[in-house]
Amino acid sequence: MSPNNALAKTKLGNGSDAAPATNGAEAACSGEPVPASGAMPWDKWSPPYAPPPAGHDAVPSNSGSGGGSGDAPDRGMISREEVRNRGTGLNAESDTTCTESSLMIEWRRVLTAAMFFTRLPCPPWVDHNPRHLVPGMVYFPAIGGLVGLWVWLWMDALAAVFPRILASAGSVMMGTWLTGCFHEDGLADTVDAFGGGWGKNEILRIMKDSRVGTYAVVVVSLFMFAKVIAISFIPEATIGPAILVGHAFARWTVLPICYFTPYVAESEEENDKVVYNSFAACLNNGLLGTRRVATASAYVFTAAIIGLGWAKALAVIVGQVLLCVGSSWYALGVLDGVIGDYLGATIMVSELLTYAVLIADWNKFMAGGWWPVLRLVLVLCPLGLSMSGAGELPEDRKAKKKQKGC
Repeated sequence: MSPNNALAKTKLGNGSDAAPATNGAEAACSGEPVPASGAMPWDKWSPPYAPPPAGHDAVPSNSGSGGGSGDAPDRGMISREEVRNRGTGLNAESDTTCTESSLMIEWRRVLTAAMFFTRLPCPPWVDHNPRHLVPGMVYFPAIGGLVGLWVWLWMDALAAVFPRILASAGSVMMGTWLTGCFHEDGLADTVDAFGGGWGKNEILRIMKDSRVGTYAVVVVSLFMFAKVIAISFIPEATIGPAILVGHAFARWTVLPICYFTPYVAESEEENDKVVYNSFAACLNNGLLGTRRVATASAYVFTAAIIGLGWAKALAVIVGQVLLCVGSSWYALGVLDGVIGDYLGATIMVSELLTYAVLIADWNKFMAGGWWPVLRLVLVLCPLGLSMSGAGELPEDRKAKKKQKGC
């Protein structure tokens, strides 16, 4: 799940950029030595942070624009040295915000979450420092609610002029514009990888491939079609709350999954390296605390109850919890944990699940429609239980950690 808005904002400047003035403040806050500039595997982690090829700048120079010096900080960019000197983000003093008030730190985390999930403009001092992004996950459902509000406004306006099916298609299109097709990209990469890969390393390799395969084209096309149809079937009286809750719950699923499931690195060699500026390292070291997961759950569940009523909200909550459990279990069986693209795919499935629960004919289900569903479950369960998985078994993971003295 690559960063979204800040792909431009966090591109590294020239290798000749001087270290920012804030590096001294970082050292003063942390009391720790600054890591060597060549200490980290730039070619393997976070493509937006990789150094430019020899002889090329990561961003265009402003020298020819009249008055621009070409320095990255002048354009709101972050220099390579600043990213190098941040450290892992695992300690509270890993950045220059150690002198900020707690309120300002939380506001920075809100903006970091908004930058990560949307194209909304953010101040130049906001970036993807994992020290703020991971605790800022508590605001993911709120950001999802804002995306849902945006989608509903388009749906409401278009439905006043056009048929609901066309209004639904237009609102979904505008939603993908606001998020930059962030989660759609995750779904495409995930189905390509799981469909074409035959082992953990192969799946991860395919996920990193920017090309789109047959699995991605077919699944994403059918998925978007189903999403448009589902939204068009939601009753007009509840369309607003349904879309808001659908988007909020979709982003909420990331929190319990990341809290209970390890976040894996891109290869076995990287799995045990503490890489600074690493989303995985911060998650696996507990920066997403219990209180933040509980807080996000509380306000999402409350919003669902207020917007949908007790009965529908309970059905949605149960469905989302089951999705989180199933998604975590499957990821552990295949990848030994979760990864960004997989989380993006889960977000997509979660949103569609909310709409499906709300438009389902439960009376028909109770009148005998449960039997075909049960029959399908009875067929699928043996297939799932027989899945050997590409990752290690939990016992093997424990043995490896014990052998390494972790």
